[in-house]
Amino acid sequence: FDLRGGLPEVVHGENFYKNHIVLIGCDSLGQIILEEISKFDKPLIVIDENPSIINYISHHGITCVFGDIEDEEILDHVNIKESELIISTITYNKEKINLLKFLKTHNSKAITFFVAHNIQKAKELREVGADFILLAKSILGNYITDILDQIYEHTDHRSSRNYHQFKHDKNDFRFKFAEEVIKENVKKVEEIKERFYRSSDL
Repeated sequence: FDLRGGLPEVVHGENFYKNHIVLIGCDSLGQIILEEISKFDKPLIVIDENPSIINYISHHGITCVFGDIEDEEILDHVNIKESELIISTITYNKEKINLLKFLKTHNSKAITFFVAHNIQKAKELREVGADFILLAKSILGNYITDILDQIYEHTDHRSSRNYHQFKHDKNDFRFKFAEEVIKENVKKVEEIKERFYRSSDL
């Protein structure tokens, strides 16, 4: 099984990939995303550095490439500059920042959807032009909070004393930044929907 050689006939043949979705990183979070985007009527390519993940995904009929997005050969290999949507769940910001610079250099119109693992990384991605930024820890924290609220909703275990003790933390710059990012994401969704509607009318 040739991990790197699985795509040339697809990229350079009659099924040349264009206006496709590229998912970078397919660990547990990536696989949840993969399950959803597989429902779309769009060509899809997964890039990952883990041979086990590549092997698993390929056996489920998903086109995938083993490699590092720091390698421009890989980016050309999947024709990333002409993709419609790029989703990245990988941890290292340097790779994502370099990818955004690569896309900008090639005047790519791809929508970029990146997971950031902390506030600083989210800021860096925003500065270089990522369209959508998801703060992984904020999402997880909100999910846990929702579950706890449901568990204790009808009990007397809530403490107004503790609530007021931590309430001021909502003014912390991290909360403010996370709210800012969410608002930007919502606004960007509307802009992209409008762009898609316009192109479908042509």
